[in-house]
Amino acid sequence: MTRDIDMGDVWKKYFNKPDQLSEGQWDELVDACVESQGLSEAGCRKLPVFVVDGKRTPKIAINDKSAIDSGHPFYLHYLASSKGGSQNREFAGCGAAWGGPQSCDEYPFASTQEGGIGAQTMPVPFKPEQIIQRNDLGRFYASNKMGKGDPFLVTVINVKVKYGIYSAG
Repeated sequence: MTRDIDMGDVWKKYFNKPDQLSEGQWDELVDACVESQGLSEAGCRKLPVFVVDGKRTPKIAINDKSAIDSGHPFYLHYLASSKGGSQNREFAGCGAAWGGPQSCDEYPFASTQEGGIGAQTMPVPFKPEQIIQRNDLGRFYASNKMGKGDPFLVTVINVKVKYGIYSAG
């Protein structure tokens, strides 16, 4: 006896699931999107997802995870303006004062409408972390053909919190 499987339901469940996420992580992110944004499950599953990995960029992942845990949004909108991104960096406090081996990481990203004033900032290594993050984010925007105002989700993996202390890896 064979069971008929509705491949449409199976396909919808995994639509846009990043390879880096387990099924449980994906479902948790979608549920959080539905709850916080009031979107349908299908609507949340269709959104592009930018994954910040604590194994690739540990200090950036810690900053992003702690910012999201503190109430900063994980549902962001692409700004599509280099001028706006530069202004957001300044408004977040990531101006010319930063230099040397450290770089200013801000969350929400300066390249989003949510970035700028009120963003959480943290010093992180320019090489390699900030370069990796910049390149990953640029590829993400390009591969998803992001336009001004397009929404996307951010999730952080491989960061643990124990007794209020964040660790990556």
